[in-house]
Amino acid sequence: MKYFKNTELAKLYNVSEKSVRNWIDAAQGGKLDLQLQTVNGKDYIANTTKNAVLVTELANKGRKYKNSRGVKKLHPKKAFYELYNERQIIDIISNLTVHHESPLQYTYVDGGADDWNKYASRLLNEPAPNMLKRSIELIDAVAASVDKLLEKYDKINVIDLGPGAGDL
Repeated sequence: MKYFKNTELAKLYNVSEKSVRNWIDAAQGGKLDLQLQTVNGKDYIANTTKNAVLVTELANKGRKYKNSRGVKKLHPKKAFYELYNERQIIDIISNLTVHHESPLQYTYVDGGADDWNKYASRLLNEPAPNMLKRSIELIDAVAASVDKLLEKYDKINVIDLGPGAGDL
């Protein structure tokens, strides 16, 4: 029988993994009528129609009891909807809800790389030590070792996967 991993249910219903574990504990104690699936000694919620209906009810019931004083509602500007398509907006909302962070693939859209270059340039020109300066010092320190390792190869491809224009 198929079953949901706790993380899958948490993401699917926008609840915490602790809530899913509480549901499993309640089902084990006979307080909930969820069908469980035991795999390698661990209990999971079975992927059945009956369970889906009950889990939906549990998730909705839990939302009713959230403290609204600690929640701030944000509304994006009109430009947000012009910048991203519907699929991207859903992905952003889902990640903000579940992981409380924006997906990195949308960070450098519409001038984000320029913002990164300005930030990196500012770090580079600061007199105080920082992560960028230390990274450059580390690269300079190991450059000779890397050259030695690669000297036996005729062709080498260097791929820069970092943000910005790669000119620093």
